[in-house]
Amino acid sequence: MEQTSATKPHTPGRRKFITAGAALAAGSAALVGSSAVASAGGGDPSMQQLLDEAQIKQLAINYALATDMIGRGKRAEGLALYRATFTPDAPIQAGSSPTLIGPEAWEEYVYNALKNFSATQHLIGTQNVTLPQGGNPKTGQASSYLHATHEYSPGGNILVVLGTYYDDVVRTKNGWRISKRTLVFVSVELRTHP
Repeated sequence: MEQTSATKPHTPGRRKFITAGAALAAGSAALVGSSAVASAGGGDPSMQQLLDEAQIKQLAINYALATDMIGRGKRAEGLALYRATFTPDAPIQAGSSPTLIGPEAWEEYVYNALKNFSATQHLIGTQNVTLPQGGNPKTGQASSYLHATHEYSPGGNILVVLGTYYDDVVRTKNGWRISKRTLVFVSVELRTHP
């Protein structure tokens, strides 16, 4: 009988990989702002790096969720998530928008930009995190792809924006936060509703 991955015995290296993957999957929801999770690596530098990278990637997801909340008029919830995503003094800029400082100013800008759409959906794609090797990094960089859909009215035209977010990140007492964000547009296209 041929052994499949389900019947092959676990090797120590494979077990460590599976354990790390399970820890990341199980902990992703808790990574929203918990510095306790980031220190749960138990001294294993590779585990700590995986946890740091997962928390940093979660920041991009938080941003997309918050932006769509604000677009739906849930400003307080969106702002709370922006505050858990950015440092208070983070410069934030998208395309040709002005550079605004901090989550409060950015929430106001996003609300005004999205309030006339009937629906929005901000999808985060390919994510990359770069942290210094060794030790306990305090800063890093991240990038993520954006595919954002904005519907003018139900069944009406759709504005599709493609771009890449470039972030500087910093470890704070409350976990990782974005300390600077720049969105570079790749494409902006007006489409008719299918």
